Amino acid sequence: MVEELHLSSYRRLLWRRHHALVVRGSFAEARFCRDLYEARHGIAAASGTAAVELDRALAALALAGVALVERESWGISVTLPGRDYGLFVGLEAEGMICGRVGPAERDGALAVVQRQRAGGPLVQSTFEPPGADVVEVFEEYYRRVEQVPTRLGVTDGWEGALIQSLPGGELSFADGLPAGELTDLIDRKIAAGDMEPMHEVLIFYECRCNDDLIRAMISSVSGDARADLFGREPALLIECPRCGRGYSVRCG
Repeated sequence: MVEELHLSSYRRLLWRRHHALVVRGSFAEARFCRDLYEARHGIAAASGTAAVELDRALAALALAGVALVERESWGISVTLPGRDYGLFVGLEAEGMICGRVGPAERDGALAVVQRQRAGGPLVQSTFEPPGADVVEVFEEYYRRVEQVPTRLGVTDGWEGALIQSLPGGELSFADGLPAGELTDLIDRKIAAGDMEPMHEVLIFYECRCNDDLIRAMISSVSGDARADLFGREPALLIECPRCGRGYSVRCG
């Protein structure tokens, strides 16, 4: 039986009055899709604060990815101040998103952003998170690396909104607005016809990993290094670094 695919819809709009690009959507369906994916592959789900921050990072990445004129692949690793775990979230050009929680040094707060267009070079940026909110990492990336004024918010229910300044734009009206007020403002303006729809993007939770990909990764390791990796074990359990799915790989 084929499992139903739960898709989150994101709209990209133009707000001419403020010379701004707007993205509005909800991560709720893709969040439910993540639960199904983890249950299907026996992945231990994150819990507590780590689970909440992973969901917020995924929802924020969906907004950032949809904001682009040309789709790209993203990979973002974040360790927030005071955390003994790190987050990874990744988004493919076609809308496939995934993420996981992993161990990290408590005093090693860092954000690493990698982006790549189809056929283009991998571009990496590294900076310190501005605080303990993972959503602010994305605003900091746009401020520090892209130098594009951007306001981004994700509510507790995974509703999300992004406003990004175009040349000549000014976003001071959105400064300090809580995520719920930001999404409500955009919804009102959409309903009033103040924004021009551009296109819709569908986001879904899935990972590219499979048995062939993992075997190819192990095969690329040199013979001596592979021997050290396996030791006396006939097989290894290897986790996908992007989603945490486990694979059993036999030696040889």
